[in-house]
Amino acid sequence: ALFGSLLFFASCETPVPAPEQSISFDEARELQLEFARTRSPVIDSALNFQDVRDVWFSLDTIKEYIKYVEYEAKKRGYENMGIRIHFAAYPEPQGNDPYPYSTVVLVPTTSNPDSGIKRGFFPMPPDDEPADSINALNYGHGGKPPQDL
Repeated sequence: ALFGSLLFFASCETPVPAPEQSISFDEARELQLEFARTRSPVIDSALNFQDVRDVWFSLDTIKEYIKYVEYEAKKRGYENMGIRIHFAAYPEPQGNDPYPYSTVVLVPTTSNPDSGIKRGFFPMPPDDEPADSINALNYGHGGKPPQDL
């Protein structure tokens, strides 16, 4: 009976709804393919090599980073935290890489109280600023060759 009760309670997890900004996999694929079709050829041509179009971080790394940002923000009295993802590039090849590939850096931000759900590319309020006393996150794994969705 005890085992049955434990099994019942373990299977009754509260569902977690997706954030309002989430999109379907098909929508994500369309956006990624649009980037590959319209941006990648220009970038690759300018660089004279095929650059990465995706950067992978483990879910554990992302969770750990969020926990770190929350801790550091609380210590500093920062509120209304966010994370801005910047496109970036190494000035020199890294490790065994033959080229100085692109990367992304995740930079914590702080701002005035949130004005609601943000969608699209330009909805960020102008008063959103980097929380530059908190470390950024880098060193994901670049997709070489690029991985399409």
